[in-house]
Amino acid sequence: MQQGKREDAQEAIASALTLSKKSSDVTIRLPLAIQNAYAQAAANNLVEAERLARNVLVEANKLGFVGIELEASLAIGEIELKGKDPALGRKRLDETERIAHSKGFELIARNASAARQATTRS
Repeated sequence: MQQGKREDAQEAIASALTLSKKSSDVTIRLPLAIQNAYAQAAANNLVEAERLARNVLVEANKLGFVGIELEASLAIGEIELKGKDPALGRKRLDETERIAHSKGFELIARNASAARQATTRS
């Protein structure tokens, strides 16, 4: 059952990404790319997931989209937690939380904190 839902989500994201590539609106395309990274991570394609999220991070930084940049950093941290070096993910989440809090992105800060704390409890 879970597998079917993940595949449905991946198909929906792939379809949305295809449509978003026809648009020049990065405020649509970049968040969709982050969701695609999460879908890839859920499918255990961690290398691809991290690559996608890092691409968003770089592009959002160039464009000055701080919120999207922080969302991408959050995604990278969560993906790194699943990888070979979870300590690297925790460090990134710490930094993301600190920066998000300092810039007023409280939801991202809370999400980074929650993701980091979830791994310390496991």
